[in-house]
Amino acid sequence: MADERVRLMDEQTAEVLTKAVGKMINEKILEMRLHLEARIIQLRNETVAARESLIHVRRDMAGLQAQIANLDARRPEVRMPGAR
Repeated sequence: MADERVRLMDEQTAEVLTKAVGKMINEKILEMRLHLEARIIQLRNETVAARESLIHVRRDMAGLQAQIANLDARRPEVRMPGAR
């Protein structure tokens, strides 16, 4: 009878420990998932900011190219001595 009680206690203890460990694992998974979701949001925001920055750089570059073309068009043609 005592052996049976010990066995039941061991089974109950194992069940309680299994549930506790399972709960801890689930909490850790949730914590990691929330961290990863936050990181994904951060990376998406950084990607959007980088795209916007690239758009501005391209606009600036196009503007500079237009200015260069304008200056080239207004520059008098210089002939090298001896050139035809």
